[in-house]
Amino acid sequence: CGLRHALADVAGAETQRQPVPRPLGPKPLVFWRSEELSLEVPHDWVFNGPIGTVCVAGDDRVGKSTLLSLWAKNLSVEGFEIPEFPAGHTLQSHTKGLWSALLRAEDTHLPFHLNLCDSQGLKTTSSSSQLQQWRLHAANVLVPQVLVYMFKDVLNLDQLRDLARFAHLFQKLGNNSQRSEQLQRFGRLSPHLIVLVRDDSNLMNGLNGGNISSHLDQVLDSPGFEEDKNLIRQVFRTHEALSL
Repeated sequence: CGLRHALADVAGAETQRQPVPRPLGPKPLVFWRSEELSLEVPHDWVFNGPIGTVCVAGDDRVGKSTLLSLWAKNLSVEGFEIPEFPAGHTLQSHTKGLWSALLRAEDTHLPFHLNLCDSQGLKTTSSSSQLQQWRLHAANVLVPQVLVYMFKDVLNLDQLRDLARFAHLFQKLGNNSQRSEQLQRFGRLSPHLIVLVRDDSNLMNGLNGGNISSHLDQVLDSPGFEEDKNLIRQVFRTHEALSL
């Protein structure tokens, strides 16, 4: 499983594991309070052992919640009560803020507990509020070892701008020595980036026998917006692109 491979280097000291109530989520973890985002961790989400975090962000209504539910199902051992992220069935985005589900190491056979994080679509904030958009981007970069950026079909300027914002915020975390030290137990501050294309039919004709990852590299190497593209390459030292 590509997700297992991407999480293979999660850092964290092994400690004695304690029984954890299950299932842990999905539950809303980051709420909107007026125009502010507020982190509110459920009181029962306390346990020992290293944690690996995968956060799925990106465009609106592309299947982020459904994808996370499928990952939870595929990664869990038989008999575990599978957490299912609530997904909308209309054109309106269902997820608000960030939702999280924690899978115990015992329930996945991974060497760490797995935190799956579902983000509100990045374009669902008020179009007139750049501050709200930055706050939503910032909420996605707190602790993930793997950042999944999901969009519909074509990597365009809007998507590059999103990735550059994520890179800028990760860089700010890394430059804050006190914050960087606090986050070391969650894993590396340069996360693995997975760019996930829901529909690659518009891309396949232009790949000339290549794959989606080569398309991402071509976009990053193309002229224009060099500062943003250099920052993306600098922060996301390992990256790949996949299609569903």
